[in-house]
Amino acid sequence: MHGIAAAAKQFFLLAVIKLSHYDRSSFSQRLNVLIHGKVVGGRGKAAVQIAQNSEAIAKAIGAQPFAGSLNLVLDKPVRFVESEATFFDNGFRMLWPATLNGIPVWLYRWKHTSLHVVEIISPINLRDTLRVGENQKVTIALPENIVDKISFSQNIIWAAVWAGRRNWCYTRDSYYYKFLNFCRASGATQQLPEKGMLDVLANVIKYKLKRFSLVKPDR
Repeated sequence: MHGIAAAAKQFFLLAVIKLSHYDRSSFSQRLNVLIHGKVVGGRGKAAVQIAQNSEAIAKAIGAQPFAGSLNLVLDKPVRFVESEATFFDNGFRMLWPATLNGIPVWLYRWKHTSLHVVEIISPINLRDTLRVGENQKVTIALPENIVDKISFSQNIIWAAVWAGRRNWCYTRDSYYYKFLNFCRASGATQQLPEKGMLDVLANVIKYKLKRFSLVKPDR
């Protein structure tokens, strides 16, 4: 009986999230963009953040979120259009509707998320439902109006920091935080830099000079 009840609950939650997805006008378009990535282990931070913001998330997705997220490292950098997002936590965190291996889900990011990282929120346990484990490939499908442009210079900066090290976002905190402000100022995170390209280039040059101890760091 317990197994039947669990299966019925899972079926009901899938129905709820499908209805809440397809009721959104921004999601009524064809899912014509595919993004590939792999599942990676997290650090348990999302479970705390989801618990702290569960009311706001439940309002956005139409059901109570599962305690925790599914962490993905994407095959390439991707920025999502913030004007299409649902915001919570005072505008610092964002959700976008999508599907993961055919199941409706919500893409979750915060302002300084690296461009190759996205976490997945759902009312259901996605690891169990999709039967995915570490390093298994998955596919996100979403409308093209949710995908934003990344400039050539931003791609170059992202590659300089993360090419060959994409998993380090979850495994090496010291590396992640070492380059965080540089990536934010240079446009290599979800949030676009407030300054123009000349200021970005100045930040890159200044950062390089600091690394070689040619100038003193700002106090």
